[in-house]
Formats: sequence, structure tokens, C-alpha cells
Amino acid sequence: MIAQAFQSTVLAGIVFGLVPIIWWAIKGRKKDKFMKYFGLIRPKSDGWGAVIAIAGYCMIWAAAHLPVFTQYTQPSSGIYLGLGARAIIPAFIISFLQTGFWE
Repeated sequence: MIAQAFQSTVLAGIVFGLVPIIWWAIKGRKKDKFMKYFGLIRPKSDGWGAVIAIAGYCMIWAAAHLPVFTQYTQPSSGIYLGLGARAIIPAFIISFLQTGFWE
């Protein structure tokens, strides 16, 4: 179960990682460098504004991902139904690494 979760996570990472690189290689290599082409630039920090924005984002994300709100919207939740503590690590891998990290 854990190996299958890692395998699908790595496969998702390869797919989501190669698509932007291939797109940049075909369409944008002559226009800009890779990071600038996709808008990945270092933001200018203005002190507490960034800290407040990150804290606000974390609170909204945490509230939106509570099981009370997501028990009916998560397509993978039925996979681990009734497995108890054995399902914690695979569910963590799928919910945070596979879906969140690569996006």
C-alpha cells in the first residue's frame, strides 16, 4: 500500500515536472529563461505583509482541508475506509505529496 502510494506520487511528479519543461523547450526557450518564462521570480519583501499573507493562506488552507469539509469531496477517501492506523501514511502521501506538492 505504501509502495503503491510512493509509485503514483513519483509518476505524478515526473509527469507534472516534464510538461512545463517540454512546453518551455518548444515555445519559450528563445523568449526568456525558464524561471522567468513561468513567472517564478523572487518577490520583494515588505516586512510583515508577507508573514501575514502566508499565515492567512495557511489558516484558510487548514480550514478547507478539515475532514468535516472534505469527507465527501476526496475521491481517494474510500480507498482507506476501515483500515484504521495502517492507512495514515499512504493517505498522507497521497493527500499532501501527490496532489499538493506537485501542483
